[in-house]
Amino acid sequence: MTQNNIENVKFEEAKMLVQELNSIAAFNKNISLVVSVGLDSEEEFTTISSAGGNSESLLRLYINFTEALTNLLMQEHNCECNILAVVDSAATGAKTGYENFKINEKEQTNENN
Repeated sequence: MTQNNIENVKFEEAKMLVQELNSIAAFNKNISLVVSVGLDSEEEFTTISSAGGNSESLLRLYINFTEALTNLLMQEHNCECNILAVVDSAATGAKTGYENFKINEKEQTNENN
């Protein structure tokens, strides 16, 4: 079995584990869950994720994904200042997108009334 095959098998096992953990968290209101698993190969970067709990937990998951993606995209330029700048821009973009969504949703509600 090649190293690549071993990594793929482990990734599939991790996906099943995430599904089990997500089921546990979904049916237990006192359990919060944030999971991120990634497979980084030469051809692609594949991730699976799960998030549960409060909005702060979800935001932390978003931040972790942004950092992972930034590191991947900026492998040759991944000094700390560049990565932080991209993460900050992503967070700002997400907030702007959400604000625009709220405005559009309100306008749509007003039109329907």
